[in-house]
Amino acid sequence: MENPWKKLPSQSPYVLSDDWEVLSRINRIEYFNFDILPEPFLGIIDTAKVILLNLNPGFDEEDRLAHSRKDFVEALQRNIQQVPSECSFYPLDPRFSETPVYKWWNNKLRELIEECGRTSISKNVASIEFFPYHSPSKRSLKQTIPSQQYNFYIVRQAMKDNKTILIMRARREWFSCIPGLETYPNLLKLNSFRNVSVSKKNVSDKKFDGLVQLIMNS
Repeated sequence: MENPWKKLPSQSPYVLSDDWEVLSRINRIEYFNFDILPEPFLGIIDTAKVILLNLNPGFDEEDRLAHSRKDFVEALQRNIQQVPSECSFYPLDPRFSETPVYKWWNNKLRELIEECGRTSISKNVASIEFFPYHSPSKRSLKQTIPSQQYNFYIVRQAMKDNKTILIMRARREWFSCIPGLETYPNLLKLNSFRNVSVSKKNVSDKKFDGLVQLIMNS
């Protein structure tokens, strides 16, 4: 399946045309932000050994500052095109340490970073968002939009490849849209979905150690 994000407009609003046909008919569309680049996934999907499933990228006013930086935008654009870089999981790039996305991921993956290092995580971990566009808080739609089909396809491919999948957020939504995911043998779930940190306490010591070994054995 072709990556639809390669056709993302080069200027705001950053919305795929097929998505806009659906989104424009949704009530309270103002909940979503389309004047910064969407983040449908993070990291290089094909080479990742561990796939994290999330809900959608957040938004606060500090994100505007991050998205005004040329180097940050270039990192996002490479990611959308799925072009590897020195730090393909760009939220962990130290250059972006003042950005909201860095702070969020640095916090949620802190124990993995301590065990594996940023380089190994950047190479072997990817994250997929259930919904690709930014919003200040969780927003559930009554219908899916066209671009989501690509992310569902990515997850199905990861299952065919027997990759480890860890659901961080939106468990109900993912299970509803991906047949077989709920009973997938290599699926990991967090103990707490209020605190989505990938930690020994929130995954369990044995499973966390398994993640570390998987990430480090590149």
